Amino acid sequence: MTTNGIKLFGPDGYKLSDGIEQQIEALVDSDLTKRLAKSADLGRAKRIDGVHDRYIEFAKRTLRAP
Repeated sequence: MTTNGIKLFGPDGYKLSDGIEQQIEALVDSDLTKRLAKSADLGRAKRIDGVHDRYIEFAKRTLRAP
């Protein structure tokens, strides 16, 4: 039997085990409202006005890490 869906891979590039996939499926099928972060726990955006700081942020977004 063939099923369609999303294939998840681990950091090593290999497909996740069937057990881990089943755990993820159970989470997706469950009520996640209790697991969502509260607004106080979310990050905050801040404006960077300094020219040097803005350039550093630009460089971090455009340059790839080795």
